[in-house]
Amino acid sequence: LSSLLMRFRKEKALSAIFITGLPEIEYNDKQIIMAELMSLAYAFLVGEPFQYLQQNNSKLVARISPRAGYEDSQSGLSRGHFGWPTDDRIFSSEYRTEWIQLLGVYNPGQSQTILSAIDDIIKQLSRATLSTLMDKRFEVKMPTSFGFKHNIWSEPCSLIWVNENGHYEVGVPSYHVKVIEDQDVQAKNALGEFLAAVDACKQGVNLTSNSLLIFNNNRLLHGRSPIVGD
Repeated sequence: LSSLLMRFRKEKALSAIFITGLPEIEYNDKQIIMAELMSLAYAFLVGEPFQYLQQNNSKLVARISPRAGYEDSQSGLSRGHFGWPTDDRIFSSEYRTEWIQLLGVYNPGQSQTILSAIDDIIKQLSRATLSTLMDKRFEVKMPTSFGFKHNIWSEPCSLIWVNENGHYEVGVPSYHVKVIEDQDVQAKNALGEFLAAVDACKQGVNLTSNSLLIFNNNRLLHGRSPIVGD
């Protein structure tokens, strides 16, 4: 497992890895603390775990589960459908999360983590639409999880670009993105076509208490189906 994760770190074209068969985690405080330590151990094999001071009280490992007061929010803390983001697009690349890791602990309702890969999305787009999405004609909002009460939007940005290895990358919170110029019909149409393609390319992963999902935040959009029951 260690050698696999370290190899995965170097394979820049890969988008995600899903591992099953890990030791079962019981849903109690002692076991969850152990799960957090194991999560960090896995993460150090793939990269350098970090957290923003403004998120999760700066704890490196977040416990992602429904929380009162977030029922209507677009976040992992709500029970409803969590729509498509890539995390932290508002920040420049050197300060943005590259890999996201999810370790399954408790999921009796069989809620799915949903993923949509940029390479699949690109195949659904026309050349004109792709070109528009690669222009800086959009802006995105500061993540809800940072807790700012004011609306903070980015400088003009593109939603798709090509990295130094020649691979397409993507950056957008689908529920917090808008076209800069209200009269830019071409950009609005491109955004609509892009979001339709994201939905068309989605795949579901069922994170159980013995599974680990690691994915490239710049190569995949992610989300979650509604949480039913406990």
